[in-house]
Amino acid sequence: MKGLMNRVKGALVQQAFLDEHPLRVFAIAYRYGLEDEGRIAAKYTLRQSFFAPYVKELEHIPASVYHRLLQYHRKCSVAVCSLTADFSWFPAFASRWVWFQCDDCVHHPLSWPLADGKIYEVNAWFIEFMERARNVLRERPCAKVVADPFLIAECLEAASGCHTCRPSAFLDLSVFIAEHFAVEVEKVIDTVELDIPF
Repeated sequence: MKGLMNRVKGALVQQAFLDEHPLRVFAIAYRYGLEDEGRIAAKYTLRQSFFAPYVKELEHIPASVYHRLLQYHRKCSVAVCSLTADFSWFPAFASRWVWFQCDDCVHHPLSWPLADGKIYEVNAWFIEFMERARNVLRERPCAKVVADPFLIAECLEAASGCHTCRPSAFLDLSVFIAEHFAVEVEKVIDTVELDIPF
């Protein structure tokens, strides 16, 4: 039976199930006391909006558990949204990215301190990207959403109107998102406690 149970646990957290039905997987894992699988599924529920579509498996868990799962979602949302308003987590070489270097674009009215202790002006198109990122992270606090091509398309269109930003914006933004922003989102989520007793 132990071997069979291990196979069931592995089947429950298959990538396809987690991608398509994380709330269902969470409810099943909680119902049967599968803590590791429940914690994995809880993290995948962050990829859905705050009030995900109803699944019948919710009928088998207490409302208090679902409420705590929603609290976890909200705490993760607040934590990752803070990344869009404070750039002190940017890497030490961040000032080399084009949105800090270009003097031809319209700058945002505020200046931003970086990890090197200096304050930099930032191109408005990059701040607009971070504001759009905040809006999607508020609803779905996960690294996957910040890499959505639709999220970056508008800011790249604005950057393409500048002869300084045009050659570098796509590459700099791609590196920033893949190697820094998405990674930092994951780190922040890992610091948020899932307060659910299995």
